[in-house]
Amino acid sequence: MSTSGTKRRRTLAASRRVLRDDPGQCVSCGASGIVGDACAEFVCAQHGYHLVPIECARVETTRSLHVGRSAYIGRVVSDCLVVDEIGYGTFGAVLLALQRPLLMPVAVKLLQLEQLDPELRDELTELAIHEAGNLARLNHPNIVGLKKFGIYRGVPYIAMEFVGNG
Repeated sequence: MSTSGTKRRRTLAASRRVLRDDPGQCVSCGASGIVGDACAEFVCAQHGYHLVPIECARVETTRSLHVGRSAYIGRVVSDCLVVDEIGYGTFGAVLLALQRPLLMPVAVKLLQLEQLDPELRDELTELAIHEAGNLARLNHPNIVGLKKFGIYRGVPYIAMEFVGNG
């Protein structure tokens, strides 16, 4: 499958408004239920899996056959249910998530600092705080808005408006 085909499917899945009662599926075990609910299977519950929209679960299943399962999809960062991966950089990932309880699509920038020495980790955390502060002060139609900033389980994240096709 081409990269553009994958992007197109992700954009279509993300652009559709997800409703609280929509059917969902666990990306780990395939259990069915309602989007956003915690998976009731014992192993999935131990690992914090939640049900994602069915179309997102299908994309993740196909992707996992080629590159392995995502460490994020189906898991929750603060109040954001991760449903897809948008991209990766040197120090982190940008994830498509549904902010609970309304299930509004957001882009979550999550720093990956586990492998770094403590001094560099602290410096990058300060940079993330500075970036979030700058983003919070900006208000322009061509700049994505900050939805939330926080540190979840010791990892800084920034939740921003999700802009499809952009």
